[in-house]
Amino acid sequence: AATARPSADSANVEHFGARAGYLDSTSGIQAAIQWASELPGGGTVRIPAGEFRSGPLQLLSGVTLFLEPGAVLQARADIETWPRTEPLESYGGGREGSMRLRRVAFLSGMNVENVTITGDGGRIDGGGPDWWAFKGSPAFDNVTLPHLVEFLHSRNIHISGVVLQNSPMWTVHPFDCTHFTVSGVRIENPVDVKNTDGINPDSCRDVLIENVVFTGGDDAVALKSGWDCFGDERGFNRPTKGVVIRNLTVLATSSAAIAIGSEMSGGVE
Repeated sequence: AATARPSADSANVEHFGARAGYLDSTSGIQAAIQWASELPGGGTVRIPAGEFRSGPLQLLSGVTLFLEPGAVLQARADIETWPRTEPLESYGGGREGSMRLRRVAFLSGMNVENVTITGDGGRIDGGGPDWWAFKGSPAFDNVTLPHLVEFLHSRNIHISGVVLQNSPMWTVHPFDCTHFTVSGVRIENPVDVKNTDGINPDSCRDVLIENVVFTGGDDAVALKSGWDCFGDERGFNRPTKGVVIRNLTVLATSSAAIAIGSEMSGGVE
């Protein structure tokens, strides 16, 4: 069937070549994100019902990513070719002690503003089982596993109405962000896998976490501010402050509901 053309400010990823069940829809989804970012005031990228497999995606300013009922945005298991990026300013050579960079998140944004990830119960799946098996194997290279969602140096970010599951490492990691909201989200990770934290604000200001339901193998929420003893010459050292957490439901965890640290060189206020 023909795919509907984009409206003035909203488009289905299938119009850009993404298809449910395809081995790789990365280019089609990224093209839709680029299209929406270039609209005056931004636009909405809609993922319909079905499983859409993708590599890492870069979110851009002004974009709303909307997962419709029955939609699954599934990370591909491209372990050998998964991109790497620079260590964060306050983490030095990476959380695993490697000097070989770190892996990018499945969904990421850097220096962006007014970005929304939302939906009507759609799922974002990080493909964790493949990564956890890799980390437990002799082939593991000590390069940090990817987060599911990560925003760096960004503002006005909103995540709501979706299920986030099988994150290889921390599920939501905002770093040096302002006005960051997670509301009405379910996080579903295995209880027996460590480092599958829920939401970890890191050197962030003005954060709202509300109406979140969490299952996982580590902290549901952990307030962080870097690991500057391993940091670089930039000496980032910025606190996390102005965080509101309310109506957090922890169904199961092997760690804390709310933790302060570890990694808190910049302090928490």
